[in-house]
Amino acid sequence: MPEWKKFSPDEGQFSILMPGEEISDITPEQSEKPNVVESTKMYLSTNETNVFMVSYADFKNDVTQIPSTELLDSALQSMLKDGKKLLSQQNINLGAYPGIEMNLWDEKEGIFLTGRVFIVNQRLYLLFVGSDKNPQISDVRKFFDSFELIQ
Repeated sequence: MPEWKKFSPDEGQFSILMPGEEISDITPEQSEKPNVVESTKMYLSTNETNVFMVSYADFKNDVTQIPSTELLDSALQSMLKDGKKLLSQQNINLGAYPGIEMNLWDEKEGIFLTGRVFIVNQRLYLLFVGSDKNPQISDVRKFFDSFELIQ
């Protein structure tokens, strides 16, 4: 069994448990991010056939006046491109902050994705577990439940 390590990148303002030895920074190129995003960071670690990803993006414009349901819905819609199908979704919270938990099927890659999205002030957090077969529920829970904001 790989050891889970607490991961807390400098400007991320969060900590999370990640499995595996290596955590890669897979932040996309500046040109690949949506116009509404000021900056983004993306981290990945793999464990057997599972991929664990945590990322965050800071909005360019003030989004505090936009209903969070709208922001979450638009985040979800942007994930449903490239042959991804929404299998289920439910509203969740991270303390006072709203979020969505979703299950997707990525037809192109042939993988299941379980994700959580949270809006925290000017920042969107995204957590994903991907697997070609259903990952251990306990690993998914451990990953999701270990996510904490650091002020």
